[in-house]
Amino acid sequence: MPRIAKSPRLAIATLAVPALAAGALLLAGCGDPTVGDVEDKLAEQLKEQGEGRGVAFSDDVTCPADVELKTGAKFECTAPATERNQQVVYTVSVEMTGDNSFNYRVTGVKPADGGGTTTPGG
Repeated sequence: MPRIAKSPRLAIATLAVPALAAGALLLAGCGDPTVGDVEDKLAEQLKEQGEGRGVAFSDDVTCPADVELKTGAKFECTAPATERNQQVVYTVSVEMTGDNSFNYRVTGVKPADGGGTTTPGG
């Protein structure tokens, strides 16, 4: 099987993936959570985790608008960031664990210009 060489830019972007690998979050507030609530909480948490690791996440986390936020729902969000002066986009898998709580895991990162995706440890 041929070996695919990684670009230096992509190799740089993979360094923070294991450090930002997973977490669990609780959505505060009354009533049913919205996708916007998940996006905001995820952006806040990723920004905190990125500090001191060379990753500056934007507030522009995007999750599918049509997802039903119920226990067991699984979906992917994207989180743009600047990592070592490179624009990258992280892929984050989310699983709702309750009406107001979810787990998340960073599952990949790629250059913002659309290059290949790299997974943690890859």
